[in-house]
Amino acid sequence: MDAHPSPELMDAYRRTRYLAGDGGAFATVGRRSGSIDALLAAHGARSGVFVTAWNPGSRTQDEAANRAANARLQAELAPWRHLPHEGVGDGGWREEGFFVLDLPDGTAVELARRFGQVAIVAVLRAEPARLAFTGVAPAQ
Repeated sequence: MDAHPSPELMDAYRRTRYLAGDGGAFATVGRRSGSIDALLAAHGARSGVFVTAWNPGSRTQDEAANRAANARLQAELAPWRHLPHEGVGDGGWREEGFFVLDLPDGTAVELARRFGQVAIVAVLRAEPARLAFTGVAPAQ
């Protein structure tokens, strides 16, 4: 199975708003975000990664399963500074997760892979948000 998302899933990633903290700061894939830059600066961070445990393999799970998986992810994030995040997409779609500050890309990808995630969204201050694939194949 191909580990890269379909064009439709790629479009969904691009149309999603990745909100961090209290929701006043957000990123979109391929664009620089002044509000994310300000949030990173306020926390003395150079980078941030949006990561979640919701809907592994881009396969919809019920809310209880998603919340339980996210609680396990949060426990693993204890060594790193993190803020809540919410991904908001078309048609009322949403996922909760964490915006992790200064988490190395390799660590972020490995963590996301362990939680069945197809991709993460990473941001360096003053640069556009980008997708990083984990190698997990999306559900067909």
